[in-house]
Amino acid sequence: MCLAQLGWLLLACGDVGAATAASEESLAAARAFGAHRIAYVALATLGEVAANGGDYERAGELHAESLALRRKLGDRRTIANALLNLGRVELLQGRNERARSETEEGLALAREVSDTWSISVGLANLGLIALAAGEHERARVVLTQALETSWRRGDKRVGAECLQALAAVAVAEGHVAAAARLWGAAEAVRELAAPTLSPAERMLEADYFGSLADPLVSEVLVREREAGRTLGYDEAVAEAVGPATTPRPAVTRTGAPPAR
Repeated sequence: MCLAQLGWLLLACGDVGAATAASEESLAAARAFGAHRIAYVALATLGEVAANGGDYERAGELHAESLALRRKLGDRRTIANALLNLGRVELLQGRNERARSETEEGLALAREVSDTWSISVGLANLGLIALAAGEHERARVVLTQALETSWRRGDKRVGAECLQALAAVAVAEGHVAAAARLWGAAEAVRELAAPTLSPAERMLEADYFGSLADPLVSEVLVREREAGRTLGYDEAVAEAVGPATTPRPAVTRTGAPPAR
């Protein structure tokens, strides 16, 4: 299992080549010895490598194989993870109904086992699906829930993606100054947690933020984006969703998600 987990951690650190090598070696050994738990982690990592490279069909195949192994073992937490992985890949291909179905199933399982990381990812997926469908109010509500869940567990990686998605909602609704501020905040938070954009973040940048990145846009937008970058995580969340009603536990997770 150590090599499979190493592959996942290497990917989270941005070393795609080393992550691929470790995961392929781990997967070959796991298949030879029938070690399903090791195999499904390696498959998930390779699925994310494929998705990061834009090969969504291959990513879907790898995540589907990982899901099948998890279903054999009956572990609801890891089944939820695989369903959320598949839902994200379907979303990236514009297959919103399939993405919604897989995400809702995965989110329900995550709630059953109180897996707050998977809950935050599932809510983020549903928010992105709603945004793609033009359901802006629904997207804002669900993304806010995802952001609050991430913030309470100290997770900057998922939180940054939620901030960026909320900025995209603001763009879609014509609130470009607010969008620029949230986009700047998302950039700053992400830089603390991850070396690269996720495929979903790249999609949002391409679809919503092209005009905000143009050096010829108004001085107000440039200023708001830079102001957003000066916000800390807590301040950014407070601006996006309002003051929290429950104190956040003292946790410090900011790096790689749990091996899936």
